[in-house]
Amino acid sequence: MKKHILSLALLATTVAGFAQITVERADFAVPGDWFLMANDYDISANESNALKVAGANKTWSIKGFERQDKDTSFYADGNTFPGAPEGCNLVEYTKDPQTGDLLPSFYAIDNNWLKTLIDGSEFGEFSGALKLMKFPSTMSTNFKDSVQSSFTALATDLGFPANPLFDSAKITFKVKIDAIIDGYGTLQMDAGNFEVLRQKAIQQLDAAFQLRNVLTGKYIDVPLGGELEGLNEKTEGYFWVGKNSGYFYASATTDSNGMVVEVNHMLASSRGVASGLKNLTAGGNTPSKVYPVPATELVTIETEVRKTTKADLVIFDILGNKVIEKNSVEMYVGSNQLPINVQNLKPGVYIFTMEGEGFKTSNKFIVK
Repeated sequence: MKKHILSLALLATTVAGFAQITVERADFAVPGDWFLMANDYDISANESNALKVAGANKTWSIKGFERQDKDTSFYADGNTFPGAPEGCNLVEYTKDPQTGDLLPSFYAIDNNWLKTLIDGSEFGEFSGALKLMKFPSTMSTNFKDSVQSSFTALATDLGFPANPLFDSAKITFKVKIDAIIDGYGTLQMDAGNFEVLRQKAIQQLDAAFQLRNVLTGKYIDVPLGGELEGLNEKTEGYFWVGKNSGYFYASATTDSNGMVVEVNHMLASSRGVASGLKNLTAGGNTPSKVYPVPATELVTIETEVRKTTKADLVIFDILGNKVIEKNSVEMYVGSNQLPINVQNLKPGVYIFTMEGEGFKTSNKFIVK
Protein backbone atom coordinates (compact mmCIF):
# COMPACT_ATOMS: atom_id res chain seq x y z
CA MET A 1 0.00 0.00 0.00
CA LYS A 2 2.82 2.38 0.82
CA LYS A 3 4.40 2.04 -2.60
CA HIS A 4 1.06 2.58 -4.32
CA ILE A 5 0.27 5.74 -2.38
CA LEU A 6 3.69 7.19 -3.05
CA SER A 7 3.47 6.39 -6.74
CA LEU A 8 0.23 8.36 -6.91
CA ALA A 9 1.64 11.24 -4.97
CA LEU A 10 4.79 11.88 -6.95
CA LEU A 11 5.87 11.39 -10.29
CA ALA A 12 11.81 11.37 -9.92
CA THR A 13 34.62 12.24 -18.88
CA THR A 14 34.17 16.02 -18.35
CA VAL A 15 33.38 18.16 -21.38
CA ALA A 16 32.80 21.87 -21.74
CA GLY A 17 29.42 22.73 -20.23
CA PHE A 18 26.50 24.41 -21.93
CA ALA A 19 25.19 27.86 -21.10
CA GLN A 20 22.07 28.19 -19.00
CA ILE A 21 18.81 27.36 -20.75
CA THR A 22 15.14 28.02 -20.13
CA VAL A 23 12.57 25.23 -20.29
CA GLU A 24 9.07 26.21 -21.39
CA ARG A 25 5.75 24.36 -21.47
CA ALA A 26 6.32 23.64 -25.18
CA ASP A 27 9.44 21.65 -24.29
CA PHE A 28 7.42 19.08 -22.36
CA ALA A 29 5.33 16.12 -23.51
CA VAL A 30 2.32 16.34 -25.81
CA PRO A 31 -0.20 13.67 -26.89
CA GLY A 32 1.49 11.22 -29.25
CA ASP A 33 4.88 11.29 -27.53
CA TRP A 34 6.54 8.11 -26.23
CA PHE A 35 9.58 7.58 -24.00
CA LEU A 36 11.50 4.38 -23.30
CA MET A 37 13.01 4.48 -19.80
CA ALA A 38 15.30 2.15 -17.84
CA ASN A 39 16.20 1.85 -14.15
CA ASP A 40 19.51 1.29 -12.38
CA TYR A 41 19.30 0.30 -8.70
CA ASP A 42 23.01 -0.39 -8.15
CA ILE A 43 24.49 3.07 -7.55
CA SER A 44 27.92 3.45 -5.99
CA ALA A 45 28.76 6.09 -3.38
CA ASN A 46 30.93 7.97 -5.89
CA GLU A 47 28.17 7.94 -8.50
CA SER A 48 25.67 9.12 -5.90
CA ASN A 49 27.84 12.04 -4.84
CA ALA A 50 28.52 13.05 -8.44
CA LEU A 51 24.83 13.06 -9.34
CA LYS A 52 23.90 15.26 -6.36
CA VAL A 53 26.32 18.08 -7.26
CA ALA A 54 24.54 21.40 -7.83
CA GLY A 55 25.61 24.65 -9.44
CA ALA A 56 26.24 26.41 -12.73
CA ASN A 57 27.80 24.79 -15.78
CA LYS A 58 28.08 21.32 -14.21
CA THR A 59 28.49 17.90 -15.82
CA TRP A 60 26.53 14.83 -14.68
CA SER A 61 27.15 11.43 -16.24
CA ILE A 62 24.97 8.34 -16.42
CA LYS A 63 26.86 6.77 -19.32
CA GLY A 64 27.07 3.01 -18.93
CA PHE A 65 24.41 2.84 -16.22
CA GLU A 66 22.52 -0.45 -15.98
CA ARG A 67 19.30 -1.01 -17.94
CA GLN A 68 17.36 -3.18 -15.54
CA ASP A 69 13.60 -2.60 -15.49
CA LYS A 70 12.47 -1.05 -18.79
CA ASP A 71 9.13 0.36 -19.85
CA THR A 72 7.71 2.67 -22.48
CA SER A 73 5.41 5.52 -21.50
CA PHE A 74 2.93 6.90 -24.03
CA TYR A 75 1.13 10.24 -23.84
CA ALA A 76 -2.50 10.85 -24.76
CA ASP A 77 -5.04 13.67 -24.72
CA GLY A 78 -6.54 13.84 -21.24
CA ASN A 79 -9.68 15.52 -22.56
CA THR A 80 -10.70 12.31 -24.36
CA PHE A 81 -8.90 9.57 -22.39
CA PRO A 82 -11.37 7.14 -20.73
CA GLY A 83 -11.61 7.66 -16.98
CA ALA A 84 -9.54 10.84 -16.86
CA PRO A 85 -10.48 13.05 -13.88
CA GLU A 86 -11.84 16.55 -14.24
CA GLY A 87 -9.17 19.08 -15.22
CA CYS A 88 -6.89 16.50 -16.84
CA ASN A 89 -5.54 17.40 -20.27
CA LEU A 90 -2.51 15.07 -20.49
CA VAL A 91 -2.27 11.36 -19.70
CA GLU A 92 0.88 9.30 -19.32
CA TYR A 93 0.28 5.56 -19.54
CA THR A 94 2.14 2.30 -19.73
CA LYS A 95 0.79 -1.12 -20.61
CA ASP A 96 1.20 -3.91 -18.06
CA PRO A 97 3.25 -6.56 -19.93
CA GLN A 98 1.54 -9.36 -17.99
CA THR A 99 -2.12 -8.35 -18.08
CA GLY A 100 -2.21 -5.82 -20.90
CA ASP A 101 -3.97 -3.35 -18.58
CA LEU A 102 -3.32 0.36 -19.04
CA LEU A 103 -1.59 2.02 -16.08
CA PRO A 104 -2.32 5.75 -16.45
CA SER A 105 -1.07 8.82 -14.61
CA PHE A 106 -3.16 11.97 -15.01
CA TYR A 107 -1.78 15.50 -15.38
CA ALA A 108 -2.88 19.08 -15.82
CA ILE A 109 -0.38 21.10 -17.83
CA ASP A 110 -0.38 24.69 -19.02
CA ASN A 111 2.12 27.50 -19.63
CA ASN A 112 2.69 27.85 -15.89
CA TRP A 113 2.70 24.38 -14.34
CA LEU A 114 2.88 20.65 -14.77
CA LYS A 115 0.67 19.16 -12.06
CA THR A 116 -0.13 15.55 -11.30
CA LEU A 117 -3.78 14.85 -10.61
CA ILE A 118 -4.59 12.11 -8.10
CA ASP A 119 -7.57 10.24 -9.44
CA GLY A 120 -10.39 9.28 -7.09
CA SER A 121 -11.60 6.22 -9.02
CA GLU A 122 -9.81 3.70 -6.81
CA PHE A 123 -9.74 5.44 -3.44
CA GLY A 124 -13.12 7.12 -3.23
CA GLU A 125 -12.55 10.64 -1.93
CA PHE A 126 -8.80 10.40 -2.47
CA SER A 127 -8.16 13.33 -4.82
CA GLY A 128 -6.06 16.43 -5.30
CA ALA A 129 -3.21 17.88 -7.35
CA LEU A 130 0.50 18.45 -6.80
CA LYS A 131 2.86 20.68 -8.77
CA LEU A 132 5.84 18.89 -10.33
CA MET A 133 7.38 21.49 -12.67
CA LYS A 134 7.13 25.23 -13.13
CA PHE A 135 7.17 26.95 -16.55
CA PRO A 136 9.23 28.73 -17.57
CA SER A 137 12.09 27.17 -15.62
CA THR A 138 15.61 28.47 -15.35
CA MET A 139 18.33 28.57 -12.70
CA SER A 140 16.89 29.26 -9.20
CA THR A 141 13.25 28.79 -10.23
CA ASN A 142 11.54 27.40 -7.12
CA PHE A 143 8.13 26.51 -5.75
CA LYS A 144 6.44 24.82 -2.83
CA ASP A 145 3.18 22.93 -2.90
CA SER A 146 1.12 20.52 -0.82
CA VAL A 147 -1.97 18.38 -1.07
CA GLN A 148 -4.02 16.85 1.73
CA SER A 149 -6.67 14.20 1.32
CA SER A 150 -8.23 11.16 2.92
CA PHE A 151 -10.05 7.99 2.03
CA THR A 152 -11.89 5.25 3.89
CA ALA A 153 -12.12 1.51 3.35
CA LEU A 154 -12.87 -1.65 5.27
CA ALA A 155 -10.26 -2.00 8.00
CA THR A 156 -9.43 -5.56 6.89
CA ASP A 157 -8.91 -4.38 3.30
CA LEU A 158 -6.19 -2.06 4.57
CA GLY A 159 -4.41 -4.81 6.47
CA PHE A 160 -5.86 -4.34 9.93
CA PRO A 161 -6.76 -7.58 11.76
CA ALA A 162 -10.46 -8.44 12.03
CA ASN A 163 -12.01 -6.88 15.14
CA PRO A 164 -15.77 -6.81 15.98
CA LEU A 165 -15.41 -3.32 17.50
CA PHE A 166 -13.96 -1.65 14.38
CA ASP A 167 -15.38 -1.89 10.87
CA SER A 168 -13.61 0.71 8.74
CA ALA A 169 -10.38 2.66 8.62
CA LYS A 170 -9.68 6.22 7.54
CA ILE A 171 -6.33 7.34 6.19
CA THR A 172 -5.52 11.04 6.06
CA PHE A 173 -2.27 12.15 4.56
CA LYS A 174 -0.48 15.27 3.45
CA VAL A 175 2.20 15.49 0.79
CA LYS A 176 4.46 18.53 0.71
CA ILE A 177 7.01 19.30 -1.97
CA ASP A 178 9.80 21.89 -1.98
CA ALA A 179 11.52 22.19 -5.36
CA ILE A 180 14.22 24.36 -6.94
CA ILE A 181 16.24 24.41 -10.15
CA ASP A 182 19.64 24.15 -8.47
CA GLY A 183 21.91 23.46 -11.43
CA TYR A 184 22.43 23.51 -15.18
CA GLY A 185 24.99 22.14 -17.58
CA THR A 186 25.61 18.86 -19.44
CA LEU A 187 24.02 15.47 -18.88
CA GLN A 188 26.07 12.69 -20.44
CA MET A 189 24.03 9.66 -21.51
CA ASP A 190 24.56 6.68 -23.75
CA ALA A 191 22.36 8.48 -26.27
CA GLY A 192 24.60 11.58 -26.26
CA ASN A 193 25.29 14.77 -24.33
CA PHE A 194 22.36 17.05 -23.54
CA GLU A 195 21.96 20.62 -22.32
CA VAL A 196 19.89 20.40 -19.14
CA LEU A 197 18.44 22.05 -16.07
CA ARG A 198 18.54 20.06 -12.85
CA GLN A 199 15.60 20.25 -10.42
CA LYS A 200 15.94 19.16 -6.82
CA ALA A 201 12.69 18.22 -5.08
CA ILE A 202 12.21 17.32 -1.42
CA GLN A 203 8.97 15.51 -0.63
CA GLN A 204 7.51 14.98 2.82
CA LEU A 205 4.70 12.47 3.28
CA ASP A 206 2.78 12.43 6.57
CA ALA A 207 -0.03 9.93 7.17
CA ALA A 208 -2.56 9.51 9.97
CA PHE A 209 -4.78 6.47 10.61
CA GLN A 210 -8.14 6.24 12.36
CA LEU A 211 -10.48 3.30 13.06
CA ARG A 212 -14.26 3.63 13.31
CA ASN A 213 -15.83 2.28 16.50
CA VAL A 214 -19.03 0.45 15.51
CA LEU A 215 -20.67 1.22 18.90
CA THR A 216 -20.13 4.98 18.87
CA GLY A 217 -19.77 5.57 15.13
CA LYS A 218 -16.73 7.75 15.83
CA TYR A 219 -13.20 7.45 14.47
CA ILE A 220 -10.33 7.11 16.93
CA ASP A 221 -6.66 7.69 16.25
CA VAL A 222 -4.38 4.71 15.69
CA PRO A 223 -0.80 5.22 16.96
CA LEU A 224 1.63 4.67 14.11
CA GLY A 225 4.17 1.91 14.49
CA GLY A 226 5.77 -0.96 12.62
CA GLU A 227 4.84 -0.93 8.92
CA LEU A 228 2.48 2.01 9.41
CA GLU A 229 5.28 4.17 10.78
CA GLY A 230 7.09 3.75 7.47
CA LEU A 231 4.38 5.72 5.68
CA ASN A 232 5.75 8.95 7.16
CA GLU A 233 8.90 9.66 5.23
CA LYS A 234 11.00 12.31 3.58
CA THR A 235 12.54 11.66 0.17
CA GLU A 236 14.77 13.68 -2.10
CA GLY A 237 14.64 13.53 -5.87
CA TYR A 238 16.64 15.02 -8.72
CA PHE A 239 15.32 15.58 -12.26
CA TRP A 240 17.22 16.52 -15.42
CA VAL A 241 15.17 18.18 -18.16
CA GLY A 242 16.18 19.90 -21.39
CA LYS A 243 14.86 21.86 -24.34
CA ASN A 244 12.51 19.63 -26.35
CA SER A 245 13.25 16.70 -24.04
CA GLY A 246 9.53 16.01 -23.70
CA TYR A 247 10.14 14.34 -20.36
CA PHE A 248 12.90 14.19 -17.76
CA TYR A 249 16.03 12.77 -19.39
CA ALA A 250 16.85 11.23 -16.03
CA SER A 251 15.73 11.21 -12.42
CA ALA A 252 17.37 10.02 -9.21
CA THR A 253 15.89 9.12 -5.83
CA THR A 254 17.71 9.02 -2.50
CA ASP A 255 17.16 6.92 0.62
CA SER A 256 16.84 8.19 4.20
CA ASN A 257 20.65 8.47 4.39
CA GLY A 258 20.79 10.77 1.38
CA MET A 259 22.34 8.15 -0.93
CA VAL A 260 21.03 7.85 -4.49
CA VAL A 261 19.45 4.39 -4.67
CA GLU A 262 17.67 4.54 -8.04
CA VAL A 263 18.28 6.26 -11.36
CA ASN A 264 15.64 6.28 -14.09
CA HIS A 265 17.06 7.27 -17.47
CA MET A 266 15.87 7.65 -21.05
CA LEU A 267 16.95 5.19 -23.74
CA ALA A 268 14.87 6.39 -26.66
CA SER A 269 12.01 8.77 -27.41
CA SER A 270 9.77 10.20 -30.09
CA ARG A 271 11.72 13.44 -29.58
CA GLY A 272 14.84 11.99 -31.23
CA VAL A 273 16.73 10.30 -28.39
CA ALA A 274 18.20 6.98 -29.59
CA SER A 275 20.45 4.85 -27.41
CA GLY A 276 21.90 1.85 -29.20
CA LEU A 277 19.74 2.28 -32.30
CA LYS A 278 22.20 3.85 -34.70
CA ASN A 279 24.49 0.84 -35.08
CA LEU A 280 21.53 -1.46 -35.68
CA THR A 281 19.86 0.71 -38.28
CA ALA A 282 23.02 1.86 -40.09
CA GLY A 283 23.52 0.54 -43.59
CA GLY A 284 19.90 0.11 -44.63
CA ASN A 285 19.73 1.57 -48.15
CA THR A 286 16.19 0.58 -49.18
CA PRO A 287 13.33 2.73 -47.83
CA SER A 288 10.77 1.01 -45.65
CA LYS A 289 7.93 1.95 -43.33
CA VAL A 290 6.18 0.21 -40.47
CA TYR A 291 2.57 0.57 -39.38
CA PRO A 292 0.53 0.97 -37.27
CA VAL A 293 2.43 3.17 -34.82
CA PRO A 294 2.27 2.18 -32.08
CA ALA A 295 1.44 -1.48 -32.72
CA THR A 296 -0.36 -3.86 -30.38
CA GLU A 297 -0.74 -7.30 -31.95
CA LEU A 298 0.36 -6.99 -35.58
CA VAL A 299 2.88 -4.78 -37.32
CA THR A 300 3.29 -4.54 -41.11
CA ILE A 301 6.65 -3.84 -42.76
CA GLU A 302 6.33 -2.27 -46.20
CA THR A 303 9.23 -2.05 -48.63
CA GLU A 304 10.06 -2.44 -52.32
CA VAL A 305 12.57 -4.78 -53.98
CA ARG A 306 13.90 -4.71 -57.53
CA LYS A 307 13.95 -8.48 -57.97
CA THR A 308 12.31 -11.49 -56.38
CA THR A 309 14.50 -12.83 -53.56
CA LYS A 310 14.52 -14.54 -50.20
CA ALA A 311 15.30 -12.25 -47.25
CA ASP A 312 16.35 -12.72 -43.66
CA LEU A 313 14.46 -10.67 -41.06
CA VAL A 314 15.72 -9.96 -37.54
CA ILE A 315 13.94 -7.87 -34.90
CA PHE A 316 15.96 -6.50 -31.96
CA ASP A 317 14.90 -4.88 -28.71
CA ILE A 318 16.39 -1.57 -27.60
CA LEU A 319 19.41 -3.33 -26.07
CA GLY A 320 20.23 -5.22 -29.24
CA ASN A 321 18.81 -8.60 -28.19
CA LYS A 322 17.21 -10.67 -30.95
CA VAL A 323 13.53 -11.18 -30.17
CA ILE A 324 12.23 -12.40 -33.57
CA GLU A 325 14.11 -14.01 -36.43
CA LYS A 326 12.69 -15.22 -39.75
CA ASN A 327 14.83 -16.72 -42.51
CA SER A 328 14.11 -17.10 -46.22
CA VAL A 329 11.14 -14.72 -46.28
CA GLU A 330 9.73 -14.55 -49.81
CA MET A 331 10.02 -11.04 -51.29
CA TYR A 332 8.60 -10.33 -54.74
CA VAL A 333 9.59 -7.68 -57.24
CA GLY A 334 7.78 -4.42 -56.48
CA SER A 335 5.96 -3.46 -53.28
CA ASN A 336 5.81 -5.96 -50.39
CA GLN A 337 3.77 -5.87 -47.18
CA LEU A 338 5.05 -8.28 -44.54
CA PRO A 339 2.82 -8.78 -41.42
CA ILE A 340 4.59 -9.72 -38.19
CA ASN A 341 2.88 -10.92 -34.99
CA VAL A 342 4.20 -8.84 -32.08
CA GLN A 343 1.60 -9.60 -29.39
CA ASN A 344 4.19 -11.51 -27.33
CA LEU A 345 6.63 -8.58 -27.27
CA LYS A 346 6.76 -6.34 -24.22
CA PRO A 347 5.87 -2.64 -24.65
CA GLY A 348 8.88 -0.75 -25.97
CA VAL A 349 10.92 0.28 -28.99
CA TYR A 350 12.13 -2.32 -31.48
CA ILE A 351 14.36 -2.32 -34.55
CA PHE A 352 14.20 -4.62 -37.55
CA THR A 353 16.76 -5.34 -40.24
CA MET A 354 15.89 -7.24 -43.42
CA GLU A 355 18.40 -8.25 -46.07
CA GLY A 356 18.18 -10.18 -49.30
CA GLU A 357 19.89 -10.24 -52.66
CA GLY A 358 20.21 -6.68 -53.90
CA PHE A 359 18.51 -4.95 -50.98
CA LYS A 360 18.88 -4.16 -47.31
CA THR A 361 16.50 -2.17 -45.15
CA SER A 362 16.02 -1.31 -41.47
CA ASN A 363 13.67 0.75 -39.37
CA LYS A 364 12.25 1.01 -35.87
CA PHE A 365 8.75 0.65 -34.47
CA ILE A 366 6.88 0.78 -31.16
CA VAL A 367 4.85 -1.87 -29.39
CA LYS A 368 2.42 -0.74 -26.72
